[in-house]
Amino acid sequence: MHRGPPFRCLPPALRVWRLPPDLDYASILGALPPRFVQRESATGEPIVEAGTQADEIVLIARGKINQLAEGKYGEDAIVGVLGDGDHFSYQA
Repeated sequence: MHRGPPFRCLPPALRVWRLPPDLDYASILGALPPRFVQRESATGEPIVEAGTQADEIVLIARGKINQLAEGKYGEDAIVGVLGDGDHFSYQA
């Protein structure tokens, strides 16, 4: 596991998220960063398990993750790759 320096997400970087046009972006995006929690994961350690309830958005600050799904013969298959600055949520 590589431990990097603390990551700080700034509100302008969050503008890539699509929000309804009638919302006050500055207020909403300014309130988000203090709520972020930094976590570090070892190589190969799952971040989210299939079937868990979605209660957060995961922002990849540094590194790369593989999104896996069950393959044709029951093996893990890579269905996507995310890296620095990408984000995802998940569904139950």
